[in-house]
Formats: sequence, C-alpha cells, structure tokens
Amino acid sequence: AFNARQVSPTISDYENGNVEAALGPLSTFCIVYVLEFTFPLAPPDLSYFELPLDEFFFYEEDNVLEEDENLEVEGETPIDENDSDYDPEEVPVRTFDDFSIFDVFSHKLVPLGQLTEIGHQKGEYVAVGRVRSYSDGDRPDIDSEDTLDAGERVKLSQILELNTHHYSDSHKSFDRSLADPDLTHNEFLHALPNFQDDMAGDGFLTVDDVLERSLAAEDVESDETTTYLRATLPVILSEFGLSRLKRVPLIANVLEMFTPVVTPTVKDIAENLFNRRLQPAGDSLAQFTLAGLKVIQRLETIQQRLKTIQAHHKEDPKSMVWGSKPEGVQELIYKYVELDGVQYHTGDTVMVHYDEDSYKDYSRASNYDYASAATHSVNSYANRVWYV
Repeated sequence: AFNARQVSPTISDYENGNVEAALGPLSTFCIVYVLEFTFPLAPPDLSYFELPLDEFFFYEEDNVLEEDENLEVEGETPIDENDSDYDPEEVPVRTFDDFSIFDVFSHKLVPLGQLTEIGHQKGEYVAVGRVRSYSDGDRPDIDSEDTLDAGERVKLSQILELNTHHYSDSHKSFDRSLADPDLTHNEFLHALPNFQDDMAGDGFLTVDDVLERSLAAEDVESDETTTYLRATLPVILSEFGLSRLKRVPLIANVLEMFTPVVTPTVKDIAENLFNRRLQPAGDSLAQFTLAGLKVIQRLETIQQRLKTIQAHHKEDPKSMVWGSKPEGVQELIYKYVELDGVQYHTGDTVMVHYDEDSYKDYSRASNYDYASAATHSVNSYANRVWYV
C-alpha cells in the first residue's frame, strides 16, 4: 500500500538507531530503499500527474535480477546467521535509481507522483532499477561515470509502502516544497529558486547562463534543434494566430527550409497524403541539392525507359537475344536479355503469364484448395501471373 502521510521509518530513523521502535517485529522479507533523483534547473513539467494510469506505456526489460533475501549487493557485508551480531529483524538500506515502477500484472508503467497521491491501493506494484549499497557518509557524485556504471539492474519484490521523508543535501532547495503534501502546483513553482535574482543587468536568463558558453552555429543546426522547429513552428504560428510572422524573413527562411521540393508529378500524386506543403520544382534546378539532382535524373531515366517497354508479352517472345557477358565470367551469365526488342536487366521485376496446363499440375501437387485460400491476394495480377 502507498500513503505519503503514513508514519513509517525514515532514513533518519536508521541513522539514529530507532529502527526497532519504528518498525516493531518483522515477520516478512523487507528492505528500505533510498530513491535517488536529479532535478533540472528549469521548473519541472508536472502535467503527467493529471494523466490516468492507462495513458502510460507498458514496461518491458530483460536480463534483470530478481530480488530476494539472498540478493548480494556490491559494497554490503554478507549476512552470516552464525555471527554473534546477527539480528534477524535488521532491515537493509539500499539506494535505488534509474528505475521504473509498474503494475505487476498488467506491466503498465505507473508515474511515481501518482503513487504518492492515490493512497492505499488494491493493486500490486513492483519496480526495476539500479540497486546499490547505501552509505551514510559522503557519497560520490551520482553523475560521475564510475558511479553510473555501478550497480545491478534488479526487479524488486512487491512495493509495500512509498513515503517521502528524507532528502539528500543536494536537494535542500526542494525540501520546503516536497515536504508538504498539500502544496499546490503554483506554490511549488514559487518555492523554486529564482534564477533572475542571480542575473546581472536586466535580470533575464541568457543562453550563456544556461550553456556557460556562447551559442554556436552547430547548436542551431543540430538535428535536435531542426527537428523541434520543424514539428512545433507551424503549430505555434497556427494556434496562436501568428500567421503574419510567416512574412518575417527569418521565419520565412526557416519554414522554406522545411518545405519539401518535389517534381510536379510527385506533387500531384502526394499532395493530399501529407499535411506539410509540397513545393513543386520550377524551371531552375538550383534549389535542389546534389543528392536531389541525382534522384531526379535517375527518375527521368526510368521514365524514358518505361516509354519504350511494352506493358506485357501476350505470348512467348518471337525473338530472344542474349546481351553481353560480365567481364571475367566464362559461364552462361549475361548482363541482360532482349525479348522482342525490349531489354530486361538483372534486378528487373517481370510478370510472366503461366502456362495453364503446367499450373494445374503444380496446383494439384501442392494442395490447390488450401494454397489458393492462404495465398489469395486482392491484387488481381498476383493471382494470375508469376513474378521473376
């Protein structure tokens, strides 16, 4: 069960030696985990708190260890029941980060924020994440490469309770907000550090303040930036009534960059298949890149070849002439074959009308009734011709 306000042992209780008073006798397998978080500088997006649970994806992860009383965690002292200091009621404390919580039966992911809000649950929840030993001293930076590589991916046993009691020193600025379960979203945002107080001059947060360096051309031209602009800029201009900004040279240039330029034929075919506007190519091909020009030239070559090729041969060809052989090949291998004046090259797809008598023999040998039902296609050509 989950209850953010339920009185339960905290990390401070363990550090102060008050475990027995807080827990009482233990009759089941139990471990306390310290959840590790890293908060962004910007105010977090908490809109997912309002989403129903069925809006979240399913969880899948392979090659994880199952948690039980025999799980060995690096850095912990192995338990020896024969040791004079052995205490069967002692509860291990471990850190747990990079984790996902999900329903044990449906495997639907469950947001951590909702678990602290919804109180007691009838369902069963488990989590998979990185488990490490807990140290009450100074721990290394969680962002260090060595620390990120440490720890095993473990699937925990059923979560019995989730509480928010203790914060590490790195999260002091959030203590006041998270310690109060009744705090509203707006109050939480107001409790976050005000970065403008630390800014000189006009008090605005600049790119240099965030990146700690000047903005470079590769930052703007990166795939992440262009993908974001391509997806959001047209939507923003439309939803906020800012269509007039399309005439601004900078905005117009950005939008033009994301407008696909195609041949007039492609535009006529695909215009109604995409939401994005398609720009037909003009008389000048200067607007195309070198790669685009090669594609256009290849399409034009194919179109010219198609004009000279018959749709199909209604009967066996009257003439068949083999083409040239590849260099260094002695066997009967040729680059192409010419049927009734039409060249067919290696790699071409050709439809061939089958011989009726031969097809009947093949059908009877391969259980025609079953084969025809299993392989029947809505494409009439697929049911009447061979493809070679």
